[in-house]
Amino acid sequence: MSQQSNNHSTTAKSKKRLWIGGSILIIVLCLAIFNFDTISEIYTYLFNTTHFEKGDKVYAPEDYFDPKGSGYTISVYRLIRPLTSGEIDDDLSSTFNDRKKDRLKEKSDLNKKPYLIAVGVGYVKDKMLKQHTALLGTYLDKALMYAKIKEENFEGTELFYAIKPNINNIEMGPVPYADIPETYTLADSAYYISPFITGKQEASVFKR
Repeated sequence: MSQQSNNHSTTAKSKKRLWIGGSILIIVLCLAIFNFDTISEIYTYLFNTTHFEKGDKVYAPEDYFDPKGSGYTISVYRLIRPLTSGEIDDDLSSTFNDRKKDRLKEKSDLNKKPYLIAVGVGYVKDKMLKQHTALLGTYLDKALMYAKIKEENFEGTELFYAIKPNINNIEMGPVPYADIPETYTLADSAYYISPFITGKQEASVFKR
């Protein structure tokens, strides 16, 4: 009788372990499915990007100066957020009349989250050659950011590096910052760049 009781207890414990293990597996699979983008971005950061610490210098990569390359612009993105009613009253008081400000307040939605946009500003090779440095700026942080990039037909979450920019290597487009919606403003002073177009050392072309 005692032997049967022990066998029953062992079987019950085994079933419980299987149930717990199965539940954990289901949870992990659900997380993997519903957070695929996040997991993908973490993998990308760990294995496909250059890593920096806060305060590190961030440079354009060595292959950016390949003579056979296209000399593309390294795009800069800025974080924008909705204007508050107070900002519309205070900051735009000299620009808009009360009727216009009231209309902007109705359009402004503080529940909307900040997001990144391209602002017609970027790093270009000609500027770097004139300044004799490939320095993009100083590394601040990394983050998964929601972005709406009209020029690239992209809307979604992507990994970006935040930097304090080296303004000397930046070129303004014909109408920089023109695409910021009228009910939005810049959310911070950081410039955001793709982590795939970065290097940790000065380009060899400037070491000769």
